[in-house]
Amino acid sequence: MVRKVASVLTCLLAAASLSAMPVGRAEAADLKISFAELTRLLQSIASSARIYLNNVPGGMFANQSFVQVSNTQQYPIAIPVKTFSVLGSSYGYFVSDVASTAVKLIPVNGALRLVVNFESDGPEAMAQCISGGCALADILPDVQWDNAVANIDFVPIRLNGSISLEVKAVTIGGTPRAVCKGNADFLERQACSLGLPFANRSINQLKAELPKLLRTAVNQPGIQQQLAEGLKRYLTLGPAGEVAISNLSIDPTTMTVQFRFSGASGGN
Repeated sequence: MVRKVASVLTCLLAAASLSAMPVGRAEAADLKISFAELTRLLQSIASSARIYLNNVPGGMFANQSFVQVSNTQQYPIAIPVKTFSVLGSSYGYFVSDVASTAVKLIPVNGALRLVVNFESDGPEAMAQCISGGCALADILPDVQWDNAVANIDFVPIRLNGSISLEVKAVTIGGTPRAVCKGNADFLERQACSLGLPFANRSINQLKAELPKLLRTAVNQPGIQQQLAEGLKRYLTLGPAGEVAISNLSIDPTTMTVQFRFSGASGGN
């Protein structure tokens, strides 16, 4: 990912230098690029992003939620289990094998929005026994989350003389709902109805918490610093030398980068 992003920015800076530098060699220049153009350039990179949500212990699925920003790097997301008590037993709702299925990047007001759609096959959360006899464990409602989507807004930032990306806001869409199992008989459906408020409360709590969880996962200092350092190594303009980002400003439709040549000196 670093090499791809660096290649894009190097091309942009090279293009900017042709229009921003006077005849001879300049020590500094500005580059203005629209978010629409930046979106087109970074679309192929964004398509490699992936989010996987699962905190079911054991089983056939990985017991680790993560966000993936390239083909190899994965960063954990800590998803808490939502617990509740009914009739003297403790239960928990666990997120089960929810994977992103489509990712695209679009320009929005002053940011780049990563739109992440999730699969909706089977239940997205299920109840399991935590402690006690748990007589209702097999008949508590499942949770289905139709049209689940995460909208993650990134803004470019200056970091240690280079450029990185920071999540400004996350919104979660789709309609989670608790449903009783289709094969339940009459008595089981009546018992399931006891658990509907707990299931709906659990999934709505998770939906409210996910924006902060995702924002924290993607904004880890290590990720931002690694990206910035990788970009800095490749921000060069041939004989002009290494490029250092001195300032970065954003308005609703464009990003303006002020940069200088680290080894610049006057002369032709």
